[in-house]
Amino acid sequence: MVIATGVRPNTDLVQNSGIQVQQGILVNDRLQTNFPFIYAGGDVAQGPDLSTGRQAIHAIQPTSVDHGRVAGANMAGETVRYPGSLLMNVLDVAGLHCSSFGLWQDDGRESLVLQNPNRPIYRKLVWEDDRIVGAIFIGPAEDTAMLTDLGMVKGLIQTKASLGAWKGHLKKYPFDIRRPYVASRVAERLLQFKTVGRSSTDLRFRYLGLKPETRPTEAHQVMISTQPSVQE
Repeated sequence: MVIATGVRPNTDLVQNSGIQVQQGILVNDRLQTNFPFIYAGGDVAQGPDLSTGRQAIHAIQPTSVDHGRVAGANMAGETVRYPGSLLMNVLDVAGLHCSSFGLWQDDGRESLVLQNPNRPIYRKLVWEDDRIVGAIFIGPAEDTAMLTDLGMVKGLIQTKASLGAWKGHLKKYPFDIRRPYVASRVAERLLQFKTVGRSSTDLRFRYLGLKPETRPTEAHQVMISTQPSVQE
């Protein structure tokens, strides 16, 4: 049994300051408090939740990093909106790698559960229409963290990608996450989460100034096609 008590933000530093507090310091999508020139981020901040649209505390490292980037950019004069943090947990328990993302609870949503009686593997995908809104991955590291599946499912949740006919494909071939991921252009859509909304400068740190070359083959088309192999 694993028991997690969670964390409680230390809001004593803003007590009697007039800064609005609920469970944590309330911030908007620019990480501003109710005082426009005071920002908060990280474990103490109760900011936008990507999945629910409400304000929540996600006391995890990725959220702290995103909060810092967005707050810093806005304090420096940019106008950067934060789409919201994704609830996630990743930990090792009894030799198994356990990960959960988004709305993974049993709350009436449609779900797809995969189990292997011959190997300690468990996967759960939670659906809202044709979007994956939550997931659980449990198993040896080589079946979870060392695969790209975990990161691709996180990206599908984070971008709220509509999969259309690819939902039927995933139901038939639940371990083929890569093709729906590529077809729905999740990697491209993740660029919307970048901090300042403009392209970075090419630093040209390349040997002899050479540029990378790619030579796609016919086999490569399977991975970049936008059409599923199974139509529902």
